[in-house]
Amino acid sequence: MDGELVCRVLQLMDLTDSRLSTGSCEKLELAMMSFFDHFRKIYVGEQVQKNSKVYRRLNEVLGLYDETQLLSVLMRKIITNLKFWGSSEQIIAKTLGLLSELSGGYSCVRKLVKLDETQFMLTHHTAEHFPFLGISRVGTSEMRCRTMLYTALGRLLMVELGEGEERFHTFMMPITAAMESIIGLLGQPETPLYASEDAKKTLIGLARDLRGLAFAFNTKTTYMMLFDWIYPVYMKVLIRGLEIWYGVPALTTPVLKLTAELAQNRNQRLQFDVSSPNGILLFRELSNIICAYGESLHICFVYVHKY
Repeated sequence: MDGELVCRVLQLMDLTDSRLSTGSCEKLELAMMSFFDHFRKIYVGEQVQKNSKVYRRLNEVLGLYDETQLLSVLMRKIITNLKFWGSSEQIIAKTLGLLSELSGGYSCVRKLVKLDETQFMLTHHTAEHFPFLGISRVGTSEMRCRTMLYTALGRLLMVELGEGEERFHTFMMPITAAMESIIGLLGQPETPLYASEDAKKTLIGLARDLRGLAFAFNTKTTYMMLFDWIYPVYMKVLIRGLEIWYGVPALTTPVLKLTAELAQNRNQRLQFDVSSPNGILLFRELSNIICAYGESLHICFVYVHKY
């Protein structure tokens, strides 16, 4: 019965996805994502019997004979939702929740990274392919989902990353381009930054993206790749952003949460060698961020009486 039900849901999904360009039903999409999440808990992962009758029925009706093929279908659905439902925070959150759960299992994540759909996501995480990553059509509240996306992408990237810095830098290219696009503006005091909504929203998105990666990179090697990328130039971007927009919680909160995540000794990733200066450098940069924020608040007349 479960096999028959999932076959019908997948057939319905194919029908609704073929009509996405002309419109679809948000509640129906949410129902399907909820269904896939429950299906994942029972039939996808380490504890599942691979000879399940569900897969036999899927093979008979749809030609999906194992878990890997079903994961490919789910990844295609995730990509479709991220592409067409960028304006719906609920659907994006549900979709990324499914991706996050799939990327959290050991055997499942190793199957995922071999899929073409996963490799596509690791090389095309831009606003061109996933509009909700853009800044022109989304508000700051919709950007909350970006942390979840990059946590999942970070986990998937780690599987085959090893010590290959070239692969890491290739993955970081869209984020690097976004940083470079605002670094000039942030370095010019004469630029009317208070009117530059794009620069502010770009920095908010970057802080959320980097926090997701910092959470996922829980080994010393991957953490240091991220730290070497962000230090020292891009740390100054974060500090400059806090100095300018210290009164905007939509920006200061994600930047400070990123700061906190960088300080987390997750899985002993901050246990540097005695001869390494990285601990001192990390402490100094995080201190600079906190001091920049505190000093900016101090000169704000609203806080003078509180102090």
